[in-house]
Amino acid sequence: MELVFSCPLHRQVFQSDGYRIVENRGVAVDESGRKRLDMQVQLSVPCPFCGRRHIYAADELPCPLSGIRDGREGGEVVGFDKNGSDND
Repeated sequence: MELVFSCPLHRQVFQSDGYRIVENRGVAVDESGRKRLDMQVQLSVPCPFCGRRHIYAADELPCPLSGIRDGREGGEVVGFDKNGSDND
């Protein structure tokens, strides 16, 4: 499943299935009863904008079905395959 990520250095959005779960503490419940997934996801391929393998908290990642666009002509979501090749 592809997730939507944002490069924290270049503020560019991209989509990838090249990631792995690096820390999973399950579901956490806050004081008001709201649930969230308490885990971290790390890119297993380099970020297409800076080449780093960023780590994200699960609640920092937008829903992959939200349709976030990168602002380029056509409004496509940027993605790359598991080998790090840009697919746009």
